[in-house]
Amino acid sequence: MAPPRRRDQKPASRGTRSSELAAARKAVAEVSRRLASSGMVPATAGNVSVRAGDLVAITPTGASLAELTAKQVSVVDFEGRLVAGDLEPSSELGLHLGIYREYAAGAVVHT
Repeated sequence: MAPPRRRDQKPASRGTRSSELAAARKAVAEVSRRLASSGMVPATAGNVSVRAGDLVAITPTGASLAELTAKQVSVVDFEGRLVAGDLEPSSELGLHLGIYREYAAGAVVHT
């Protein structure tokens, strides 16, 4: 079953270069696949996010981490609004955004 799609997207932020955003989406997808192939996460469990300037690339809700592509990775602003990607971000988005607001973290991974 495909994860839900969002329709309330806004344009990507001007504060983040497209190459930085593409690299963040690629990193989220690659780390997700490695976690799945190592057996550290089953199916859709766990999440990965990467800060890209004033945006966050994050695993979409319900996606199979073993097959995740960069294009499927959701991108949100710090208000949680989807700015790139067609899929809903993780249901644990609030946890990720809270960590980025509180700490100078560049990435969040949890299983």
